[in-house]
Amino acid sequence: MKKGSLKLSGEFIRSLLWYSMLNLGGIKIKPGSYRVSRDGVLLAGPVTSGVVVVLYSPDSGLGGMGYASFPDPNPMATGEELQKMAGKENLFVSSLLKNMASAMRAMGAGEIQSMVFGGAHFLNSREYSLGARNLSVLFWSLKSHGIQVREQMIGGHSARVVIFSIPEKKVEVLTLSFMESVVKIF
Repeated sequence: MKKGSLKLSGEFIRSLLWYSMLNLGGIKIKPGSYRVSRDGVLLAGPVTSGVVVVLYSPDSGLGGMGYASFPDPNPMATGEELQKMAGKENLFVSSLLKNMASAMRAMGAGEIQSMVFGGAHFLNSREYSLGARNLSVLFWSLKSHGIQVREQMIGGHSARVVIFSIPEKKVEVLTLSFMESVVKIF
């Protein structure tokens, strides 16, 4: 290593991102959870092969963010395996989206729009990409719930942090590998 250069481990960088998120304030959305509200700032990340979906209803001012890690539970799961998953259904893309959309509609949302983030190619084999499977299930689920995709930052090899200010209708995405920030508006 050259004098004056610094090599940062992936774990250190993830810790740094989490620390910076804690200092931003707002509500942290962890894998397997979501939040729906009319106000506040929601934060998720670092997101790699998992997906973060941001929902917004222009007619009601409701917004939400959810973070799922896996495409869907194994349809061949045994009773014991299903018991272990009880209470963790929002770790799965289709369950998370169904629950988020239901919560928003119960609170008065009409039209719902989305922005989609994540699905990076991490921990993959040649035959299997968890990120790609998560995205496939997410896009299918969005379509089946009649939710339009307005923006997407998906795939690639970078971790992302997603910040959604509901009152401003503003989503900011921090991309780790490029250390850049992109702002999207509903």
